[in-house]
Amino acid sequence: MIGSSGSTGASGRVAARVDHDLCAGVTECLRWAPGAFRLDEDGLSVFAPSGAWTPGQLMAARDSCPMRAITIVPDRGNDAADGR
Repeated sequence: MIGSSGSTGASGRVAARVDHDLCAGVTECLRWAPGAFRLDEDGLSVFAPSGAWTPGQLMAARDSCPMRAITIVPDRGNDAADGR
């Protein structure tokens, strides 16, 4: 399913958080999950919950981040919406 929050079996829906203390704006996340992330005014990645993405794309983005700034979290609505 492609949407703002995909499904991962028993764990339910997921979202992503980006730690801006770690993010260096390398943009690997945009390469692997272009619908899930955008850059803010400082050039740092921000999760875009309303974008088109799959849980697999989020995991690929997390795994490709050289700064390890992305964490996959349970989707709790607006709690993860700001990407921080």
